[in-house]
Amino acid sequence: MANLPETPVWSDFIDMILAGQTTRGLPDSPQNQQALQLANRTGWLKQQADSLVAQVDALNGEQVPVSVKDKLDYLENTKSLLSGTITTLGVAVGSSPFRQYPDLIADLSIADREVTNTVNQDWFVPGTSMGGISWTDPGISFDHILIIDTLVAGDTGTSVAPGVQHFTPTAGTHQYKILVVFGAGLQSNGVLLDETTYTVRYTANIISGVIPSANPHYILLTFDNVVSCSSSAGFAIGGFDTESGFTDTLVFVDQPDIRQVRLCLDSKVFLWDGHYTISYDGSGTLLDASGAQVTVFTDWILNNNSTAQSTGYVAGQIPQGDAQSLIAVFSRAVQSIDASKFTLTGAGGITITGVVSPTGTDSSPTVQFSLSGAITPDKTAIRISMAAGGAQATDSQQLEPFANRAVSNNATLTSILPLLAVIPTALSNTLLVVMQGPVSIQSGTSGTGVPIGWSLTDTSKQILSWSISDGTIKFILNGQVPASDFPVISYDGTDATFRASYNNSQVPAFSVQVVNNSDLVDTGYWGTFNWSSDGLLW
Repeated sequence: MANLPETPVWSDFIDMILAGQTTRGLPDSPQNQQALQLANRTGWLKQQADSLVAQVDALNGEQVPVSVKDKLDYLENTKSLLSGTITTLGVAVGSSPFRQYPDLIADLSIADREVTNTVNQDWFVPGTSMGGISWTDPGISFDHILIIDTLVAGDTGTSVAPGVQHFTPTAGTHQYKILVVFGAGLQSNGVLLDETTYTVRYTANIISGVIPSANPHYILLTFDNVVSCSSSAGFAIGGFDTESGFTDTLVFVDQPDIRQVRLCLDSKVFLWDGHYTISYDGSGTLLDASGAQVTVFTDWILNNNSTAQSTGYVAGQIPQGDAQSLIAVFSRAVQSIDASKFTLTGAGGITITGVVSPTGTDSSPTVQFSLSGAITPDKTAIRISMAAGGAQATDSQQLEPFANRAVSNNATLTSILPLLAVIPTALSNTLLVVMQGPVSIQSGTSGTGVPIGWSLTDTSKQILSWSISDGTIKFILNGQVPASDFPVISYDGTDATFRASYNNSQVPAFSVQVVNNSDLVDTGYWGTFNWSSDGLLW
């Protein structure tokens, strides 16, 4: 039997033998045409398959047995490995087509994926991260850092884990190279450091001292090397603030870091406007890593971030109609008042016997004391003093002692006016008007809105509500009054219900400049308050 003459071409269709067609023993006879067409297709498919296998083997770089599927699976695995390597080097592959891999590879530049911010110090402290070599790791995923000494032939290097970013050299002369090693075993070109002679150094010097804003009792000292400390011995605070005779004991707190020492004041706080220094005389427990005393330093200027504000006596009075009480006004809210620490002079032997308000854990800028007897009208030179421990501010800061501050005797006044109007420190949405005696408005003690006849000018803030406690009228405002404002509180005399509690006399018109202590440190006593003939502050 002869063979059909095959040609490897694709036939789009297969002929069908029709009835009546003549059978002939020739290649182009109808009976042979179908077989020829199928044979041609088979030849064409084999040709394509052989070509595909050859191309896949060429792509794989080797002949992968056995089937085409095996070869394609091998190629797919190669693609996956390539994708992983590209991703490892910091370029996202995602669902990118294989054909785009060259573009992704073009985005790779290992030279740009080096460590940065290298610092090569010629000293170090064994067993610590002080001195030596430091850097910033690349921002992409990598396996480890490799440190090689290029002056040592065949040096295999030292591996450093990601995130450590420090290497302690050995003493002597070296030239180190820092390489980044990636997960696929690839290495960066490396960063070559200067040839350096490294030595061990233990000496430590102060480089900063900070008073933090969060807790102004504290001082944080930072040194340029490892230190140890267990007490405040040898340290001393200097400088000055607006409190006269600033003194306090320093206490050792802890070491937040091997280069840091934290100290604190025993009872006071550093004030925001103070200028403070610290010294160390070498007699304490401040030691370097070798156990030697840290170098003496004198009057190191502290970076003062304190927001603490002092609290001072502002004014005092014997209120109208209550000759057995004394009202003292402070620049901010006070608490824990000890009446035994307050004394009077010029009061005819009358003494302070107790605290009416605030008591317990309550606090207020105004303090009402009870007296041992009634102050007579002829006592016009009354003075009040406070010894240490008499009161503290709400931040637990002890008030500075004061002496011989004036107290107005308003006990027998027939008509009363404001003693003082003030926006207290740390309460800058509050305005206090301290009258010369107890008063009432609309026969009540509180209300909303602006009371009849009252107005607040020279500030954008407005009165939201008010309340009365004895002779103090407290206005709550709709916001914090800026320290740059100079508000004026006025009353036009038109409210027939605004009266003195003592004799029911109607309060006359007045206008008072408000002492604005908003965000302003009171430095103690506010100075002398002058009064005009009609009793108004000017």
